Amino acid sequence: MRDHVKRQRTIVYWEFSIDILGPWHEKLAERRKARKVLSRKRLRQIERAALLAAQAKLPPGFSTLLS
Repeated sequence: MRDHVKRQRTIVYWEFSIDILGPWHEKLAERRKARKVLSRKRLRQIERAALLAAQAKLPPGFSTLLS
């Protein structure tokens, strides 16, 4: 007898992205300074906050996946 594995179906209901807009910097040094302000750590915090906000609005039984 073969064991049947129940496979979870994934349905992509909604995808979104976050665009972070800031002032335009003419000089390269200014652009580098702006990148330091938006460090990888800060971007991960923004990403986590967006994920939590999406999870809070989902009906019971649904979940989010960061991809």
